Amino acid sequence: MMGKRDFMADMGDQFSRMSKSQKVIASYISDHYDEAVFMTAAKLGETLHISESTVVRFALMLGYEGYPEFQQALAGWVKEQLTGVQRIGVKYAGSTQSEVLASVLQSDMDKIHDTMKHLETSAFETAVDIILKAKKVYISGIRSCEPLADFLCFYLNMMRGEVVCIKTTSMSETFEQMLRISDKDAFIGISFPRYSMRTLKAMEFANDRNAKVICLTDSIHSPMCMYSSCNLFARSDMVSIVDSLVAPLSVINALVVAMCLKRPEEVKKSLKNLEEAWNRWAQEKLYYQDQDILNLTCKGEIVYLPLKYNCFAYIGEEDHATLIREGIFTEGECREAVEHPVIIHYAGDKPWKRYDTNLGYLWWDYVNSQPELQDLFDEKAARRCHGPTLWDRGMRKVKKILNMRKERGQEE
Repeated sequence: MMGKRDFMADMGDQFSRMSKSQKVIASYISDHYDEAVFMTAAKLGETLHISESTVVRFALMLGYEGYPEFQQALAGWVKEQLTGVQRIGVKYAGSTQSEVLASVLQSDMDKIHDTMKHLETSAFETAVDIILKAKKVYISGIRSCEPLADFLCFYLNMMRGEVVCIKTTSMSETFEQMLRISDKDAFIGISFPRYSMRTLKAMEFANDRNAKVICLTDSIHSPMCMYSSCNLFARSDMVSIVDSLVAPLSVINALVVAMCLKRPEEVKKSLKNLEEAWNRWAQEKLYYQDQDILNLTCKGEIVYLPLKYNCFAYIGEEDHATLIREGIFTEGECREAVEHPVIIHYAGDKPWKRYDTNLGYLWWDYVNSQPELQDLFDEKAARRCHGPTLWDRGMRKVKKILNMRKERGQEE
């Protein structure tokens, strides 16, 4: 049997040599160890739709004499984690709130100090160069590491763009998001105990595609180092039930600052664009917040679909003339949208609420042609709804606003 090391680390070390079925077992145990610890070999095989003998061979491959010994080792590891969680009761028993605060802050300071002593400067500089030179940067952080990945992704987007923060709980979707990763790209994997098997497999995939792989983890013994060419180590011990992420976050802060100093002009340009957008939003009231913010943010990078794919029910000839005059759509596209709409956008009143909604008859014709839909909507109730439409009321408000602006401009 293997020496007394971290159970998950041992399994991670063997991951690259496992068969496809064995990787499925390892991933399940990593993500569901609290359930797997109580499963027999037969039950684990049934859960994963593989044979009992495959589960037994998995235990033998890891160096155990059989599945019972493997299960015992897993139980010991789980018990050790629970004991670690319960240490808070021993460490802080009888402490006042201020003493707890001082103790936790001092512990975090110690972790930062230890990280400063042991983090290799050459690895840090290599990571900065890799990120800046990469065509696209992929970032993965699971569970408690997700905020670290989000933080890094946010600031990298401000500096360089072409940043993908992988957000999924599915391994297949992870591969889908990394489908086009190549040797011109970089992958940053962030993982601390308990290590994420999904992040490890994503790093393996990136390494197989010859991407530059960087890992931010706790030690050289971390399984995350297997597929990484650049390792950044930061202390992250569990103080109580919460992982201490202070030192890893400090390393990420240092990466961001170092990159800013290497590309000051790009950073200044990005910040200037953001400031202009913020100032504009502060000065103007946004009446269609979601659309206005998207249009301002994506200005100059928008591709318009033909109007027939978003034909507004209330749009009229005057509106079409404006779209043609501003060069957004051609006269032919506007005519095609009216004569052969593909998707009708019922902005404002909905035909299922009031029958006289413009082009509402088309919607009711479709509903009445589908027997399974007829019981879901009340046509008689919709026909009873009358009065000024939401569109009419909205247009009156818009015209009032435009007149007020016009009068204010004349006064100035």
